[in-house]
Amino acid sequence: EVFLQLSNPHQVMENSYRLIRSLDKNRPIMTMEAMSNYYAETSKFVDILCIDPYSAAHVKSASTRSDIAREAVDYKKPVYALLEAYYTTHGRWPTPEDGRNNNWQALIAGATCVGYYSISDSDVGANGEDVPIWDARDGGALWNALSTFGTEEKELAYGHFVRNESPAFCEARLDDYWYSAWVLDGKVYMIILGMKEGQEKAVSIPLESFKGDIKLGEFTAEIVQGRTDKTPISGSGSLDLTIHGIEAVLFKITPKEAMDFSKLGATAFEDLENHNWARQQIARLAARGIVDGRSAWEYAPGENITRAELAAFLVRTLGLSADTNEGFADVGENHPYAKEIAIGKACGVLNGVGENRFNPEAYITRQDMMTIISRGMQLSGSTQLSAFSDADRIAEYAKVHVSAMVASGLIRGNADGTINPTGNTTRAEAAVIMDRILG
Repeated sequence: EVFLQLSNPHQVMENSYRLIRSLDKNRPIMTMEAMSNYYAETSKFVDILCIDPYSAAHVKSASTRSDIAREAVDYKKPVYALLEAYYTTHGRWPTPEDGRNNNWQALIAGATCVGYYSISDSDVGANGEDVPIWDARDGGALWNALSTFGTEEKELAYGHFVRNESPAFCEARLDDYWYSAWVLDGKVYMIILGMKEGQEKAVSIPLESFKGDIKLGEFTAEIVQGRTDKTPISGSGSLDLTIHGIEAVLFKITPKEAMDFSKLGATAFEDLENHNWARQQIARLAARGIVDGRSAWEYAPGENITRAELAAFLVRTLGLSADTNEGFADVGENHPYAKEIAIGKACGVLNGVGENRFNPEAYITRQDMMTIISRGMQLSGSTQLSAFSDADRIAEYAKVHVSAMVASGLIRGNADGTINPTGNTTRAEAAVIMDRILG
């Protein structure tokens, strides 16, 4: 945790990296960083950013910190979430349920690996004796819960969330519970996380794809991991169950009749190889009909997004509607996004560039992108922008909207401390932001 402890961390980190690399040219270098405001600086001097989210103390910190870390490395370096397993500074011992819940949280948020640590080596047993920490609590229940993540559950988790081997089926992050599902060998695997300690909640999760074009009828759901009671659940159309506090339950859902999941596809786009940091988001949004490719096989992730494209993506993301065909003078009725642009105008999201013009094919700057999204979401928060070294380049009309976007967490700036207000927005960046809005 160099940046937290040393007065001249940049030079120490640079010297250390050069020294280690001179001794070993192949293995990746990483270091631990606990403070999220140092993630971007630390990541400049490592190949893997290893983070400590203090996950036992805060229910959602494993995912929140993993989200921040991935953005800090510009989605180009792996993030290793090292989760606390035994730590009482915050007055709470993590339970086996906490451990698995945090594990899944980090993977859902895009961490490429998870691990655990203990802050002490031993604890006091029932008779005052020294007991190894991994056996000290709950008769080793936490260790048993974490170690079982190395079998079928781990393979399923890493196959989908890390290796992108299985197409996504549906996903939602709600206040009380989260769920994420994918398809493998004709079955739907769904991880459900309880997110409120001590709370029991009856839920009904619709078993339909993002786009709503694939719906399960009768099914049987078996518990792969997460509960001692393995009694299967039968149903039709939705998975109905009660969530018990902080838990992570993995289900294998088998349709009564074989179903054709081929149209899901991880993604039909073949040009995402150099944009793995946005692959899952683009695939999820394409499955829901929110983003379009430039062709059936090409998304063009690195190209600048046009004003028309961004408007359409945002209107679809927010689910806006209006009974109108009245758009802008320079957007003809045959324009592929004429409908969405007219809706955006009617809803007050799109103001155009003056004289009833929208300039649909022009590229959109980051500050204009933030202005449109902030207006569309009616964001009202604010924060100081002085932390960004190029804050003085933000146009006056955009400042309140940029501030609201940063305050909401939808925009966190670049790893170099800039927010680049006048730079253009790429199609990959736009997809990540739309996915973040949905999340």
